[in-house]
Amino acid sequence: MQLKASRFHIKIRADLANLHIKGSENKLKQLFINVLDNAVKYGSSHSTIKVLCKEEAGFAKIEMENEVECIDNSVFKKAFEPFYRGNASAREKGSSGLGLYICKTIVEEHGGTIEMTGQENRVKITIKIPLWQHSGNN
Repeated sequence: MQLKASRFHIKIRADLANLHIKGSENKLKQLFINVLDNAVKYGSSHSTIKVLCKEEAGFAKIEMENEVECIDNSVFKKAFEPFYRGNASAREKGSSGLGLYICKTIVEEHGGTIEMTGQENRVKITIKIPLWQHSGNN
């Protein structure tokens, strides 16, 4: 995703803990690509997307925060609804508005949660997925 981000003068800075979750590698990859892709599409040029992954209360907690030009507060309540497109002026045309809905579905399939929050010109996606427990898991 850094290659795509660099086209828009956006950097991705990651601080990732080495955590293990049980799930579909392909679906989880799709989840993280979709969220990062949205951060690039809707992010401000010459900004940095911050990605943090850490353990919190038995969950892998992944936060992706980025700077945006402007965002309507109504986006936070509707962002995960199917076909919702909060900002039609994104850099890339042709979005169906299903990306974050698909992300929510993947997270829920893995027993986790996803939410979007923001203030002023910053947006944060927080994903929590249960950690893989070494004992008692198949």
